[in-house]
Amino acid sequence: MKTVFKLFFILIAGTLIVIGAQLIELDPETTSEVPPPPPPADYSISELTLFVLQPDSADWAAHSARWGEDYMKTALERQQKFQAIMMERAEQEGLDVIWEERKELAVLNEYTQEYVVLKKDLARWYEYFFCNGDSIFETNVFLEGTQYEQQAQESVFKPTVDSENLELHLSDTAHVDLNGNGVDEMVFLDFGYCTSLVIREEGAEDVRIGCGAEWGHEIPNDIGWVDEWSLEAPGLKWESFLDAEDMLDERQVSIPFWGVYIGKQEASGGILCYIDGELVYLHQGC
Repeated sequence: MKTVFKLFFILIAGTLIVIGAQLIELDPETTSEVPPPPPPADYSISELTLFVLQPDSADWAAHSARWGEDYMKTALERQQKFQAIMMERAEQEGLDVIWEERKELAVLNEYTQEYVVLKKDLARWYEYFFCNGDSIFETNVFLEGTQYEQQAQESVFKPTVDSENLELHLSDTAHVDLNGNGVDEMVFLDFGYCTSLVIREEGAEDVRIGCGAEWGHEIPNDIGWVDEWSLEAPGLKWESFLDAEDMLDERQVSIPFWGVYIGKQEASGGILCYIDGELVYLHQGC
């Protein structure tokens, strides 16, 4: 009798297993298709790696046509010096450095099985991506503390005498003579613990606009609102001001050298420029 019960129990258990398997097969969640694997990667990395997406021959030709061969020769010399420092620092940190003249690069992180496509910003000459084992991100942190820190992932623009006003990307660096002393300053926006605009000239202290610095001449001490900037060519500019009756009015002001416009899109801003040896701010808009 016990043997009969055992056989009956085994039969019931087997039937339930079959029914359960059929129900699982009918579950749409279990029958959904497995996503296809990512396409083959250009690089599969397992070490600390720095990727450098550099300009190709077409990029250099386009920049040469825009800025002139003499300027590009100087820019190339500066870039070579920067790269020498970068390679020295990378060697000290034990980084593998991979150079590519591509606009896109597919990378597989073997640590995390993360598949990433690195895309070069066409507005920049060079772009740097770092894999620290956990993730891949754009960076210039490996140059922190060197004089080239700010140039690591920024385009460098220099206007010519006959240039029009030049719009800039927020991460760009401009080399331009603002005070008329014949020496180019390096001008860039610094988005550190607070937003500031830095005017840097070799042999002189940095001029930092924002972050609470008081310069007078209507220069704002806070520029956290800035989301666009450009270079302004010498010549007549419009300045907004309040008249004796606190009514908004405008007047023309002549700036003898290049200036820097900072502003907020669809709002207002102003031009930072040197007039009679003083750095001033010309309000524009309301």
